[in-house]
Amino acid sequence: MIIEKTVISDLYVITPRSFEDERGYFMETFRRDLLQREIGIDFQVAQTNDAYNQKKGIIRGLHFF
Repeated sequence: MIIEKTVISDLYVITPRSFEDERGYFMETFRRDLLQREIGIDFQVAQTNDAYNQKKGIIRGLHFF
C-alpha cells in the first residue's frame, strides 16, 4: 500500500499495490497493521485482498493463522 498525506488534515490517499503475472493479479486492499502503524487508523478487519486469475484451474497460496 502506498499512503500519501494530503494538505487536508487527517486525509490520506491510499493506493493498493498490485502484483501481476501471466496468471492474473493479486492485490492487497487493506492491512490493519500497516494503517495503524503509519497513520494511526485502527479497524476490526485484519486484511483484505483481491485476486483475479486469467486461466481456469489456478490455485494461489493459501494462508491460515
